Amino acid sequence: MLSLITIKRGLKEMSELYTVKELAQYLKFNPTTIVRMASRGEIPAIKVGRQLRFDKSQIDRWLFTRTTGKPLNILVADDDDVIVKLFCASLKEPLYRLTTASNGQQALQHLQNGNFDLVFLDLSMPVVDGAEVFGRLRMADKQTPVAIMTGYPDSELFKQAMGYGPFVVINKPFNTSDILTAVNSYLGNSSPQETITNKL
Repeated sequence: MLSLITIKRGLKEMSELYTVKELAQYLKFNPTTIVRMASRGEIPAIKVGRQLRFDKSQIDRWLFTRTTGKPLNILVADDDDVIVKLFCASLKEPLYRLTTASNGQQALQHLQNGNFDLVFLDLSMPVVDGAEVFGRLRMADKQTPVAIMTGYPDSELFKQAMGYGPFVVINKPFNTSDILTAVNSYLGNSSPQETITNKL
């Protein structure tokens, strides 16, 4: 489940969902082409029951990426392989460029060497914890959006992280939908969506 801690940027409402027919009209494609593209994973789609639906904001991001060729750069720092695999399955190329770190020290190295549009940080990591990573990031960079992943929102690490600035919180366990909601929250009309997976 996604929850908010004080954030400078307001959350945008989820945009409307298109049916296959509506998306075909929007893109000026044949409906059969839309279904084929969705089944091949070539266009962001959501399964609602047995029906395909398409989030307008995600479609707009998909169109932007196809036009500019610029994927979103996202860092995921978590020592849990299951979490990392969920992110890899949820945020795929060419729409996203995902960098992963299994501990806080690796995360700091990636942050020093690259520019990221969004950072997902687990609080409890080996070597350097997520709160410390967040604090060091905020000393050097006040702008990069951060989402904190935790199963312990009442922990001392969480309280420490709150002292460094605003962030989104993703409470564990979470699923693909929660990840994409967090991406949408900070990046507005971005983030294509794959079929929603089951919770961990």
